Amino acid sequence: AVAHMPVYVQNDATAACRAELVFGTGERPKDFLYFFFGTFIGGGLVLNGHLFTGRTGNAGGVGPMPVPGPDGKIRRLFDVASMSVLAEAMEAAGESSDHLWQQHAQWNVSPAILNRWLDAAAEGLAHATLSAAALIELEAVMIDGWMPTGIRAEVTRRTEAALYRLDLAGVDPPQVREGTV
Repeated sequence: AVAHMPVYVQNDATAACRAELVFGTGERPKDFLYFFFGTFIGGGLVLNGHLFTGRTGNAGGVGPMPVPGPDGKIRRLFDVASMSVLAEAMEAAGESSDHLWQQHAQWNVSPAILNRWLDAAAEGLAHATLSAAALIELEAVMIDGWMPTGIRAEVTRRTEAALYRLDLAGVDPPQVREGTV
């Protein structure tokens, strides 16, 4: 049997953003930037209640956004806020990162490595959020991804705190929220 349903091909982060837009629970902002943690960080952009994919389908792909790294040097967001960065730090310390890719219910990461990654990711997300909010009046940024819910909540909390440590003059900061899908 043929379903006669439309089929869309999108990258994982854009598809996750669309899922949040369509299936998300709670209050749905009309304008939001969506950050999705996977092997690399990606994202999506919703404007006036519609997923904005841009000319080539990659609008809202936040990974290449320039942000300061932990050493203050400018890096791309995916160089500070991707799960692959956490995996590399774990492997360098002799910890196996295999379980990060096999399931997302619980991570076994030493607190020092996890805290360094959480801080760097949150700082990167805060700077990316400020840049996006300076350009587009966003109601919210939403943070989601392939991670335990407690870690997603902590990334969200630290990102909001990092955002409010930045100079927000002239910018109405968006709400920083967890994704729900």
